[in-house]
Amino acid sequence: MCEGFPRMTRVISEASTSPPANASEGLMGGPDPRQEALRPYVPRLVVDWLRSAPGEAWRVVDGTLAFVDISGFTKMTERLARKGKVGAEEMNDLLDACFTELLRVAYMDGAGLVKWGGDAVLLLFEGPDHAGRACRAAHVMRRSLRNMGRLLSSAGFVTLRMSVGIHSGAFDFFLLGDAHRELVIAGRAASETVAMESAATAGEILISPATADQIDPGLVGHSKGPGFLLRGAPSVPAPAPAPPPDVTGLDL
Repeated sequence: MCEGFPRMTRVISEASTSPPANASEGLMGGPDPRQEALRPYVPRLVVDWLRSAPGEAWRVVDGTLAFVDISGFTKMTERLARKGKVGAEEMNDLLDACFTELLRVAYMDGAGLVKWGGDAVLLLFEGPDHAGRACRAAHVMRRSLRNMGRLLSSAGFVTLRMSVGIHSGAFDFFLLGDAHRELVIAGRAASETVAMESAATAGEILISPATADQIDPGLVGHSKGPGFLLRGAPSVPAPAPAPPPDVTGLDL
């Protein structure tokens, strides 16, 4: 991953909340439990990659990347840490509940989850209107987080806010490893995404000039640092729902 991204090793796929349409078949005709155990943790990008070009280690993907960081969890984590294992489990439940809702919104605009680590996610949008869909998803995610209000835990209330950096371009992905595979993103486009998120404060969505050029100019706000603040949600066609990724026969 390029410098600036937190190490994101926890990944949940866009298929994690629904069963596969064509589940992997085991020896007795039912789902293969080994494949089913892995499916929720494999990004769609990796599945498509292994299907089309399993021998490739590097791929350039044109699209829009959104780096979403949630603030407010750190203080809660410190409080809950005093409760030991019980506090850790409660923290995990709160994170899951929050990101389940945010990712549900993102998937409606065709997001592909690349990485999820702690309180940050990396989302990739490909295909027609990818820049507009990424901006709309971020805008609606922010609204959803505001609607959640203050979360109540055994350690008290916490108000969550999100900062988002968005960039459109050609992204360098690397699929590395043998016994253990790691999807790595690097290069100038990834660094631009990091720069946008780093310059955004809590509650802001900062888009790069490359992304701003692909959406309605009326939605591009004041300049800030290397980018521009997003003023609203673009009106672009919604993508057709994608079927859950099928990992049958893949060497994961």
